[in-house]
Amino acid sequence: MGGVINLFGQYMQTRHRAQEVEEMPPIALFWGAKDPVIPLRHGRDAVARSEGMTLTVYERVGHFVHLDAPERFAADLTAFLLDPARKPARLRPPSRRSRLADLLAPRKR
Repeated sequence: MGGVINLFGQYMQTRHRAQEVEEMPPIALFWGAKDPVIPLRHGRDAVARSEGMTLTVYERVGHFVHLDAPERFAADLTAFLLDPARKPARLRPPSRRSRLADLLAPRKR
């Protein structure tokens, strides 16, 4: 954990290194539109930087989609798992612009 978190919090994110994984399984993200812990924009950003990743958004749902909307979540997850058209996910390398923004962002250390 010391490679991503220090006394001041998390300073390395998945997006910094995930593109190093050559092949991943199909990935489905299930997100509450009113998530107070991890904003929906994080899910949208992840999908925008990938191929083969899906995002299902639950309106009027918070961080715990599986607890707030269990029937819909179970149906959506089952549909994803049984979908024969699922494809492996691939993450695109960060753009120069996003890498520059990361370099210029103040780091907590």
